[in-house]
Amino acid sequence: PNVGRPTWRKAGCTYAGQPCSNANFTRVFSEYGNCYTFNGEVGAQLVSRSQGQKSGLEVILNVEQHEYFSRGTTAVGLAVFIHPPHRPLLAYHGALALTPGTENFVAIRARKTVREPKPYNGPSFCTTRAEGQGIVDYYSEYSLAACKKECAARFVFARCKCRMPEMPALEVDGVVPRGCSLNEAEKCGEPQRDLFESNYTAQQEYCSKCGEPCNEIGYQYSYRLSSSNFLDASNALNMELALSELNIYLNSYSPLTINSTAEEYKQRSFIDARENLIKLIVYFDDLNYE
Repeated sequence: PNVGRPTWRKAGCTYAGQPCSNANFTRVFSEYGNCYTFNGEVGAQLVSRSQGQKSGLEVILNVEQHEYFSRGTTAVGLAVFIHPPHRPLLAYHGALALTPGTENFVAIRARKTVREPKPYNGPSFCTTRAEGQGIVDYYSEYSLAACKKECAARFVFARCKCRMPEMPALEVDGVVPRGCSLNEAEKCGEPQRDLFESNYTAQQEYCSKCGEPCNEIGYQYSYRLSSSNFLDASNALNMELALSELNIYLNSYSPLTINSTAEEYKQRSFIDARENLIKLIVYFDDLNYE
């Protein structure tokens, strides 16, 4: 599913206890549709100086169910990826699926991997930072994901003569390929992209230079769904407190009659909030490299 637009209302987003806003999120178009990357602006990242929930990201997101359309999935919610700022996403690799009405805790730990360059690692090889700069053209920093993204774009262009919207704008003979039309994307772009992802021979041909980085930082994480619902309507007081704290008044997507009472409208608004809002808390469990 496409991720919803982040909801910034009354402490809707905090990082290490300080308010964050739209300026801390970058929109990226991916195979999932619109994605929003927190802390992804290279050179302007926020840093964590201590571990624990109070030093991490806490955000409330609105999936806007009423804007969904049926294509590719019947699920409702968010797909969340945790990755280094410079590394692009590879779809479906390590996604967390979050459900509306829940509070989700994700504890992460940084892991640094060092691989030996040639000739110490046998038939396989790793790519140094200097070598990587001569392999990827679009991305500013080399990673295996960046390299695979670029060779997938070349594979699709060679067969469709256009570029899928989520693919990097690589120059071919000095010209950036035009974007695929909807018809071209459906008839050629998507099938060829899927073929590339499942075809080992094609990946070997187009990604022959894509080696694992010699130095790489990744994230290991554990995921825990809270035992209680994010929005609990077990009694009227809880509903009042939840709506007051969130300061969110969602439009009712179910019709109410002209004679509907304020209480009925409040109840419907709370149901809308429970069906659309997700609370996500991401924090470092340990600040030591493993």
